[in-house]
Amino acid sequence: MTLVWLLEFVMGILIFAAIITQVIIPLLDNTPVFPILRFRRKLEARLRDAQEDVETAVLERAIANKNSEADAMRSDVRSNSEV
Repeated sequence: MTLVWLLEFVMGILIFAAIITQVIIPLLDNTPVFPILRFRRKLEARLRDAQEDVETAVLERAIANKNSEADAMRSDVRSNSEV
C-alpha cells in the first residue's frame, strides 16, 4: 500500500512540474505553451533561414557577375570609341 501511495505521489509531482514548466511559465512569459514540442519547429525555422541565406548569396553572386560583365562591356565600348 505504501508503494502505491509513493508512486502516486511521485507521479503527481511529475505532472505538477510538467504543468508548471510547460503551461504556466510560458503563459506568464507570453510564449507558446508546451515549448518542449517546439524544438523541431525551431530547427525547421533555422533551416529555412539558412536556405534563404544560401539563395541570397547565389543572387548576390549573379549580380556581381552581371556587374562585372557590364563593366567589361563599358570598357570595350570606351576603348573602341577612343580609336
